[in-house]
Parts: sequence; structure tokens; C-alpha cells
Amino acid sequence: MTTREQRIEKYHADRSVYQAVPKSESLSRTAKDRKLCTSLEEAIKRSGLKDGMTVSFHHAFRGGDFVVNMVMNKITSNLLNKK
Repeated sequence: MTTREQRIEKYHADRSVYQAVPKSESLSRTAKDRKLCTSLEEAIKRSGLKDGMTVSFHHAFRGGDFVVNMVMNKITSNLLNKK
């Protein structure tokens, strides 16, 4: 049995999309470049949400409607605090 790395080396050695990203490069990203946020407020702030923009959700996941309501409540409370 061959490993994933061996199969990639054999069939896709010339394609950079299949090459592993070094951990040091991944970990050296700044907090701004990372996708994970520490709070919902930070995620909303980093999204650059402005008046007139559309917010969409994939709510078909289990508990998705709860997430939609939680995020929209946070967005509206942030808008009310700015006024």
C-alpha cells in the first residue's frame, strides 16, 4: 500500500497545488490573514459589513436557523450601538 504522498509524487509531481504547505509558512500568517476568529463580533468586524450589503447563510446544517438568528441579532445590536 502506498501513502498519499507517494501517489502524489508519482502522478502529480509537477503540480504545485498538490504539494504540502510547510507548517512554518502556515503558522507565520498574521492574525488578520487567518480565517478563524476568537468571537462573533470579530468575525463581523473583519467581514467589512456595511449598510446596504447582503448577508447570506447556508442554514441547512443542524442548528443552522439558530446560527442565523444569533448572527443577525449580533449584527443588529452592533448597528444600534453605532447610532
